[in-house]
Amino acid sequence: MHIASAMGHADTVRILCERGANVDQQFRFEEQDVTAYDLAESQQHDHVCQVLKSFGARQPIHNTISSHLEANK
Repeated sequence: MHIASAMGHADTVRILCERGANVDQQFRFEEQDVTAYDLAESQQHDHVCQVLKSFGARQPIHNTISSHLEANK
């Protein structure tokens, strides 16, 4: 789910969600715990964010991964 979200594959994300994937699952990325939503948002994949929200994904209050990724470009 995280890779599909980061790459903007909304259909894949939707299928995973329909099959019961945990939309709020976190994994460690560059010393931060991130969700699929965090990754989609950081890459400006709004269509993926909408899919995740429709399946109940929690939205971060502030997204530090976006600023972290921008700083490392």
